Amino acid sequence: FGHSLGGLIATRFMEHVQPQKVNALCLSAPAYGVAIQVPKLKEKLAYFAADWMPKLTLHNEIKYGDLTRDPHRIQQYEADSLRHDKISPRLFLGMLNHFELAFSEAAQLQLPVLIQMAGQEKLVNTDRIRDFFELLPHEKKKLFIYSESYHEIFNDLDRQMALSDLKNFLGSIT
Repeated sequence: FGHSLGGLIATRFMEHVQPQKVNALCLSAPAYGVAIQVPKLKEKLAYFAADWMPKLTLHNEIKYGDLTRDPHRIQQYEADSLRHDKISPRLFLGMLNHFELAFSEAAQLQLPVLIQMAGQEKLVNTDRIRDFFELLPHEKKKLFIYSESYHEIFNDLDRQMALSDLKNFLGSIT
C-alpha cells in the first residue's frame, strides 16, 4: 500500500523488484504527476540547487485544506510538530524522473492493482493516474474515484467508503 509519493515509491519498487510474496498493489492518490502549480522560478532553481545546494529545502506548496474536508484532521495537522512543508530540489527532480519511469515500466506490474483517488484532487494529477491505470496489464485491476473527497481519502469525510472498497478488493484476491 502506498499513498501519494508513497504510491509512486511502491509502484517503482514493484516494477523493479517484483517480489514473489506480494499478492496485490494498493494505491491511494499515487503521485504520477503533480497538479500543484510549481512556480517556474522554483522549478529552474531546483535544477541548479540539486547539485550545488543539496541541503536546500523549499516550501512544497501544499495547503492542509487541500488534503481533507475534515476540519478536525486539519487542526491535527496544524498541531503536529512532525509535519513539515518542505521539499528538497533532489526529491522534486527525482519525482519528475520517476513519474516517467513508472509509466515506461507499468507492464511489469503482473499482479492485481487497486487505485483509489479523490475526485476533488488538488495535489496529484488525476489524468496521469487514469492514464497509468489503463497501462496496467492484469485483469484484476480496479479504479475507485471518490467524487467529493480530497487528496487524503482515508482521512476525508468519505473514509468509510474508501476503507470498505479497500477491504473488498483485498478480500477478492485471496
